[in-house]
Amino acid sequence: MEETLKMMKSMIIGGLEQITEKELIIQYKETKNPSILAYFYVQHFGTIKTIANNYMLLSSDDKASFCLQELDKALLNFNTENNNQFLSYFYICYKNRLRTELESEMTYKRRIQYVAGEYDEEYQGNTNEISLQDEDYILSQYNLTIDEKRQCRLLNMGYNFKEIAKILGFTPLTISIRAQKIRQKILNAI
Repeated sequence: MEETLKMMKSMIIGGLEQITEKELIIQYKETKNPSILAYFYVQHFGTIKTIANNYMLLSSDDKASFCLQELDKALLNFNTENNNQFLSYFYICYKNRLRTELESEMTYKRRIQYVAGEYDEEYQGNTNEISLQDEDYILSQYNLTIDEKRQCRLLNMGYNFKEIAKILGFTPLTISIRAQKIRQKILNAI
């Protein structure tokens, strides 16, 4: 993989390295030259991979596809007249896309679990999720720490303890113990 990436990088970067980022973006808007898209992808593969690794529940193929789609959109929509960094703009677009896709995937997973009879409570067809402001207000009533609030949000999104542990960087045992503490705090507040 590394050798292939180095070979691609040398082939793509060859003529494009002397052109400024701003000129490349303008040229891409005019021509939609796939070499420019590949240039940005290869140049920043390490950071793109790091961002993608934070979304382990999505497939690698999906993440790569979303990356190229968002890179294309970012190149076409970026305003070269302002002094913002293109890569910061792209990273935000890519993270938002991954987050949206992950939430969509989890909603689908919850629907499947409901249909399969894995949920006792009645499933709300479109999930009419609580807004983040309402969720913050509700969670603030129980004196939860920031990590406990994150865990509650992930539980609310349908993640299991093992998935939450991967996302938050803890062991499943830690997440389980923390869940018991959260339950106790909520019961004490009621």
